[in-house]
Amino acid sequence: MQASAGGVVPAVAGADERASRGAAQTAAWKACRWWNTVLVDASHTVAFDQLSGCDLVLDRVYKGGNAGNAADDPLARLLPGVGNQGGFRAMGKAARDAVRLVVLYTSGAEPDWPDELDPYTGAFTYFGDNRSPGRELHDTPRKGNLLLRSVFERAHSGPDGRAKVPPFLLFDKPGTGRDVRFRGLLAPGSDRISGEEDLVAVWRTTKGQRFQNYRARFTVLDASCIGRRWIRELTVGEPLGPCCPPVWRTWVETGNYAPLLAPPTVIIRRRDQQEPLPADKPLIDPGVSAFQGPANRLRAVRRRLVARQPAQRRQDRRHQALARWRTRRSR
Repeated sequence: MQASAGGVVPAVAGADERASRGAAQTAAWKACRWWNTVLVDASHTVAFDQLSGCDLVLDRVYKGGNAGNAADDPLARLLPGVGNQGGFRAMGKAARDAVRLVVLYTSGAEPDWPDELDPYTGAFTYFGDNRSPGRELHDTPRKGNLLLRSVFERAHSGPDGRAKVPPFLLFDKPGTGRDVRFRGLLAPGSDRISGEEDLVAVWRTTKGQRFQNYRARFTVLDASCIGRRWIRELTVGEPLGPCCPPVWRTWVETGNYAPLLAPPTVIIRRRDQQEPLPADKPLIDPGVSAFQGPANRLRAVRRRLVARQPAQRRQDRRHQALARWRTRRSR
């Protein structure tokens, strides 16, 4: 209870005010959710000439161009100002602390730096951009590691610090060509690990030369669609505007994560899901080829094993007979 000039005011008044403010913000966000008249084909992809102005829908594929040059990149059309190359694509300059939006793009084609998304728990692991020796950890052309250090420091600095963290949008490569697939809205860190483990500098060695790179942990937030109106608010420096998704606002104000949890519908994986990825085949082929050839080593090994079985059975029978004899004698 709190005293006032007019008497006693319930302490829950502040909670009611916050609840009403949250309801108003949610209503404003729902009003921002409008679906553009974008032509989506049967495979749930958006054509290259339809990219400008469309929303970002979870796991939707956005087609690249066919001119054969850098202009085919769809991200530059989806999010003007983020560039058309690299894994870190920031809207704004990281060196000037003026980043408003960050695109993380992963192709999954670098086995030494295995970026990994767990779609069941919403956990995402991303490696920084210092992927070759010869540079200091933060001295990279696109300043990606410098941006990671700044973002994770602010993520642990309370609401004022988190309010300065730019939203991260994750895209990956679904197949060949320049096509990209939207994988979700990311917040730095996770409620599954401590603040000392979400950004770690790891050592690697290439051709005898040692260097460091960042391993960053993110959480995919429960937002199925990123509306174009919020993207426009981000471009003008208003990340917490009326069209901000509630999960992002909650994380900024409280630090609580609302991960996108998606348990599998089928527990038994299909054959194509159990086969190795194309990037892993160079590691598996030497082992497979060791058991191939004219001699057919597998059959030779099988024959040797079968030849040993009768002798093994005879030895087992001798042990069994000896055990029975000892049992009778003990009686």
